[in-house]
Amino acid sequence: SGSRSPERRIEFMVAGKLYCKGTITNPILFSVASGKRIAANTFGGLWGGIVATKDCPEMLFNYVIEEYTGGDVVADSPSALAGIYTAGGDITPHITTNNPQGKYVVTNCIFRNGRSDALYFMGGQAIIANNVFYAVGETGGEAINMKAGTKVDAAYNLIFSSNTNGLKLSSS
Repeated sequence: SGSRSPERRIEFMVAGKLYCKGTITNPILFSVASGKRIAANTFGGLWGGIVATKDCPEMLFNYVIEEYTGGDVVADSPSALAGIYTAGGDITPHITTNNPQGKYVVTNCIFRNGRSDALYFMGGQAIIANNVFYAVGETGGEAINMKAGTKVDAAYNLIFSSNTNGLKLSSS
């Protein structure tokens, strides 16, 4: 994919509750400008995704489309300053959680065109159902990546073109 500029990408940091309630006919879209939604940017990492901090007790995503994520984490990235990701070594997923007591619901969503994982949860409880994941991870990336301590019910998800695993359960 060539070299990427080390500029900071926009990250949506969540330090409270977040409820994204779209509908089947009017989903919520987290994306980039329409002119940048092209095949050449499929793994472009044009923005940094949604990063829930340890102060985010719960999130709901219902009928949401999120795309073109996976921005490089640099020294002044909000996620690096918060100690969630490491500058120079990490790229941001579509959604990250960082609260071991958090409660997260992701249903009826589409995650596509991301350079990293779609869902990267570090603890908490989650329901992940009826979602579609594709074109996730440029050279490695999971659709659903759950770390140790995460309790998740994942069902009825359609996963294709994830460039490592569809579902990854990790002890780290």
